Amino acid sequence: MGLLIPGEWKHVAVYVGEMNGVPCVVEALDAGVTLTTLMDFMLTKDRLLVRRPIGFTAEQRVDAARVALEQVGTPYDYHFVYSDEKAWYCSELAYHAYFSINKNWNFTPREMLGEVTICPDDIAYADKKFETIYPPKS
Repeated sequence: MGLLIPGEWKHVAVYVGEMNGVPCVVEALDAGVTLTTLMDFMLTKDRLLVRRPIGFTAEQRVDAARVALEQVGTPYDYHFVYSDEKAWYCSELAYHAYFSINKNWNFTPREMLGEVTICPDDIAYADKKFETIYPPKS
């Protein structure tokens, strides 16, 4: 799937905290939206960038994690249809989790090939909307 996604970054997941004492993320994969341990997630990546949306309270971040968790079991959005909440691709899921909690969060998806979409690079390089947690700035 990564070869079809434009840009440097190819995947996004939402950290949802610990489940039974194990740190986890929710991610949209070809098998659908899944709950994955953070360790398993990290073992499948060559590099990692951890970002947190700016302007969200700790409670809103918890609520966004809940929204992401509610999507587990939902199919993958192979059509990359941004406005369809019946299936999710990775960055669309992350955007939905945060935007559904804070409608004033002004993060605008882009248009690509005539469709509104959001790509992992949109999150990776939106420095006015996200702060970088990892890697630490040198």
